[in-house]
Amino acid sequence: MFNFSFLEVPYNSGCVLELIKFLVDACDPHDQQNTEVMIGVGLNLLVIAFEVGAYAIKCHINMHSIIKDQLCRNILSLLSHEKMPIFSSSLRLAFLVFESMRQHLKFQLEYYMSNLINTVVNENSKIPYGKKEMALKCLVQLWKIPGLVTELYLNYDCGLYCSDLYDDITKLLSKNVFPFSDIYSTHLLSMDALLAVVDSIEHHCHNRTQFTQKSESSSTYDVSEDQKSDSEIHFERWQPEFSINIPSHEELMAIKRKKKLLTSGTEKFNTKPKKGIEFLQEHGLLSTPLNPIEIATFLKENPLLDKKMIGEYISNRNNVDVLNSFINSFDLCGTRVDEALRMYLEAFRLPGESPLISFVLEPFTEYWHKCNGEPFANAECAFLLAYAIIMLNVDQHNQNVRRIDQPMTIDAFKRNLKKLNGGEDFDHTMLEEIYKDIKSNEIVMPAEHSGTVLENYLWKVLLRRASGKDGSYIQAPSGVFDHELFSICWGPTLAALSFIFDKSNHQTVYTRTIFGLRKCAFICAHYGMCAEFDSLIISLCKFTNLQNNPDCPENVTILFGSNPKARLATRTLFSLTHMYGDIIREGWSSIFDIILQLYKCKLLPTILVESEDFLELSGKVSLIREAVPSGSQKSESGLFSSLYSYIASGG
Repeated sequence: MFNFSFLEVPYNSGCVLELIKFLVDACDPHDQQNTEVMIGVGLNLLVIAFEVGAYAIKCHINMHSIIKDQLCRNILSLLSHEKMPIFSSSLRLAFLVFESMRQHLKFQLEYYMSNLINTVVNENSKIPYGKKEMALKCLVQLWKIPGLVTELYLNYDCGLYCSDLYDDITKLLSKNVFPFSDIYSTHLLSMDALLAVVDSIEHHCHNRTQFTQKSESSSTYDVSEDQKSDSEIHFERWQPEFSINIPSHEELMAIKRKKKLLTSGTEKFNTKPKKGIEFLQEHGLLSTPLNPIEIATFLKENPLLDKKMIGEYISNRNNVDVLNSFINSFDLCGTRVDEALRMYLEAFRLPGESPLISFVLEPFTEYWHKCNGEPFANAECAFLLAYAIIMLNVDQHNQNVRRIDQPMTIDAFKRNLKKLNGGEDFDHTMLEEIYKDIKSNEIVMPAEHSGTVLENYLWKVLLRRASGKDGSYIQAPSGVFDHELFSICWGPTLAALSFIFDKSNHQTVYTRTIFGLRKCAFICAHYGMCAEFDSLIISLCKFTNLQNNPDCPENVTILFGSNPKARLATRTLFSLTHMYGDIIREGWSSIFDIILQLYKCKLLPTILVESEDFLELSGKVSLIREAVPSGSQKSESGLFSSLYSYIASGG
């Protein structure tokens, strides 16, 4: 008998890594050898791999680099693909990747979310309607991942140098609900995305209330499962690993205040550097007098600063201390001169004037020379080589240069540097490596490029940021900062729900908006948000069509009875008033306007228009008086008129 037991031995992670690499390469849209069929197959196989083994892939660190770089880059590139099946598969793959590995993909997720929402709100007619619809469906799915919305708020809205991702997307979704003409599925999907957040928060509030009630009677009540909404239980396929040091509410508010000041200071710096620095000093974000190291850190770590303005600031001869501190912030040990120069020149835009170039280049090459054990005859030799590298970069890649001859060859490059190393030649092998590297990989000045070159540069910057301290991602339990999340989404959500309720004539649609408003009301009551609850009540009062209606009561009654939305709004209004009347403040005025109109129209229930009266045989008297017959009115009018005439005539 043959022994087939060896067939049961699984392949190792190295084999899986090679397979993942192969599939990632197969769905690279930049590779001209990849056909649409190959890209589609590669995407579908990767989808299966992440559906089945996302947790295993996440646990193997050797697979992280290819996912962070090539895979995410391919997914983002495929968002602009024209073919709908490929676009759909890329969305599905992106959902699976970010659902399972987002703690390792902080800036990739930010980039993806920004591109996804731009696809939705872009008014370019070239983007088909079906594409926007799929993007919105994907966004609704993402919004239902347990804890994701909380993490967006923590990592981006409360990140000093990140976009206000949750706030921005919420506002854009609300804006997208408002149609130019009819209401289509994209408008309703935008509303669903907003309601996904409300649903989750409402569920958490309900469970907290339930837990408080049950904990009073039993100390052994377990809420670990009860505190998950249906969508969370559906999507949670494994236990998430929450971060240990989750900031408090006070810490987050302090970060947001600092971020607001930093954003204003950055905008001022990008207009006029000196004004930006002064603004940050005034608000305590930079010390007075100026600390060169502190400013250098600000210039290097803030990715929102204009590279041109950074170059203008450090090339100012009054800021030589800042320039030296800026240069000293680079770790240049063990780097070749062109590698160090690449790092340096990508941090700012080099000034155009030759004296200013020398001003910022000389101290840098001197610093590099010391960091690397003084490999040349002197620091001036390093400066000459660095300057020659800049000229080579321009010669090889600047399309605006009018060419008389062919681009510089390796021999010409060597010849230009002959005997410049203290009377000796530079190492020929080093010069050849520098030449090849510059020729194949341009030192990018971002402001001077667009298209693929700029995209490649920005992606490198993203990966560099992700590898630093800014790349740390906070994972928090769902519901930790619900109050903050609701405070942000409350206004846009109320506006969206009110608009859909007002414009839609489909019962299922406007009934959904009422369910959403009821949940918003419960959340407001849970957190004691009186002003927000008043706004909701006032909106509902408007939809009753009873407030300040100039028509006669008979007409108002007919119109009210024939308007199902007005009746639904009225029932909802009084239901919420009955349940949460203790937190209503300004809304009472509108409520009593409605009650008064209902009284005039004789639409109030009997219990509200009857009062006890011992003089009546029935023991009750109605507050509604029947109209007096017209004959009686004339007789009464005549009596008073005669009496007035008698008194006026003096008797």
